[in-house]
Amino acid sequence: MDSLSWAPFATVSFYMAFVFIFAMGNGPIPWMIPSELLPQSTLSVAMGIGGFSNWAANFAVGLGFPIANSWLGGSVFLIFVAFGIFEAVILYFYLPETSSNVDKTCSTEAILSYPSLPSPSTSSTSTATSSI
Repeated sequence: MDSLSWAPFATVSFYMAFVFIFAMGNGPIPWMIPSELLPQSTLSVAMGIGGFSNWAANFAVGLGFPIANSWLGGSVFLIFVAFGIFEAVILYFYLPETSSNVDKTCSTEAILSYPSLPSPSTSSTSTATSSI
């Protein structure tokens, strides 16, 4: 048993490394992308969709992992590697660069469009003045 005395420390260390890497990589994507790409008028709907998709994916992984683990054993993590590579390719080729964009309408039409919502530039402004 003395030969495995390092195992609890290694387990905690690898878990902390996973949480750190996930928080710096895939974790904030459902909240980061809409806030970078969409105007304020559609942001709440997009954040709701992002949050729902994030929790739905977590639920699916939580339900599916024990089944996949019983079928594939230790190779089950290759599924996550494949999804990670697929996600990296999609993000690299299809996510627009927004660092030089001051205007947040860079790709609203390409990502998510809501024709029924008025844009900030088309809202009517009142010209009535009040007398004091």
